[in-house]
Amino acid sequence: MSADGNAKFDSLPHPLAMGEKSAPTRRVRQRVCAHCDRPLNGLPVLLKSGQSVHVDCYFLLQKKLTKDRPN
Repeated sequence: MSADGNAKFDSLPHPLAMGEKSAPTRRVRQRVCAHCDRPLNGLPVLLKSGQSVHVDCYFLLQKKLTKDRPN
């Protein structure tokens, strides 16, 4: 740094200039079904809670909800 607080970029090592490759720092999270915890492929169903489920899991949840509901 210089006396006025500005960094001198000539003195800082640049990773590409030194032949180093920067490692990817961001991991890609795979989306999983909220019901069965398997990876979501294709078009999932988005629930009101914000969770995504498979279409088959959605129908299973609906069937379970209507079965548990009293008449």
